[in-house]
Amino acid sequence: MFAVWERVAAWLARTHMTLANCATLNGQASARLLRHDSNFYHQWIRRAQEFVRHRDKSTDKSATREIDFIAEDYDWVVQRLLTLPMTVIHGEFFASNVLLDQLETEALRVCPVDWEMAAYGPGLVDLAALTSGN
Repeated sequence: MFAVWERVAAWLARTHMTLANCATLNGQASARLLRHDSNFYHQWIRRAQEFVRHRDKSTDKSATREIDFIAEDYDWVVQRLLTLPMTVIHGEFFASNVLLDQLETEALRVCPVDWEMAAYGPGLVDLAALTSGN
């Protein structure tokens, strides 16, 4: 089964390369997508901190300390992420959003579903989603 997901990752890489070329050639199309930029990523860490602080009001605050620890180096992570090549990404390329069909010719048909979070951002985000979980 692992070999199948390796093939999905290879399909994803080819797709990102193709979509990067399309996005570069047609800036108007990518302008309509969500943007995974510095503001986007910083909004997520702020939201996470607010959520944890709200949830930890009456507890020992260990989760608050942990999220604040993560936030300390978050700027560096965002800067590094944004140096990667940008492309059109699915935005939630989890295995549960990928339908597969093994054709008789050994070709693997990859059909991502649930494109509502499609964005213009670093392709690594989709690969990270694909490799998360079990």
